[in-house]
Amino acid sequence: MWPRKTGQGKDRIPDEAEGLIAKIVPNYFQSGMDLRIKETLEAFDKLSDSIVTMIKKTYTKTLQNQMITIFFHPFLNMIKDLSSEISTLKIENINLKSSDELITTLRAENFDLRELTTNNESVIMKAKLKLLQKEKQELMSQLKLKKETINELEEQVSNKLSDKLLETIPIISGPETKEDIVREVKSKVYEIHSNHWMS
Repeated sequence: MWPRKTGQGKDRIPDEAEGLIAKIVPNYFQSGMDLRIKETLEAFDKLSDSIVTMIKKTYTKTLQNQMITIFFHPFLNMIKDLSSEISTLKIENINLKSSDELITTLRAENFDLRELTTNNESVIMKAKLKLLQKEKQELMSQLKLKKETINELEEQVSNKLSDKLLETIPIISGPETKEDIVREVKSKVYEIHSNHWMS
């Protein structure tokens, strides 16, 4: 620290820059940030003392201390808050990475929830729900395809049965009833097919 030229003993004015620098604790800041702040404040303090020495009437130690109190104290507090938020974000980022790893494990082990941690349970359950919804969509598509195949088979069987029945009627019936029976059977077959298609 540079020597002060603002009085000695009882007449010496306390230096706010020194007091502020003393409050800078490494634990409050990101790695190396405390040293950068100290160096900046010391440089300001040296320059400010030089100005005080040169022009005492207009720029006094008291004015310098007021500047430190008004501007640098809030500035320092903001840096502390920012450093705290950065530390929190780093922790959250680590938790997110852990969650991603757990999601991968979950998929690989077919949702073995016994190995999940409590902190990540919500994230994992959301991932599980998303995967289940995807599987549901795939199953619904398969079901729809199978249903269409079944409907086609039913239609083929029904048509073959109707054709076979119409072929058999002339053989088992007499000439006088042939046309009426054929007409009735055709109407019934058409009704069956119509109801099937509508459903």
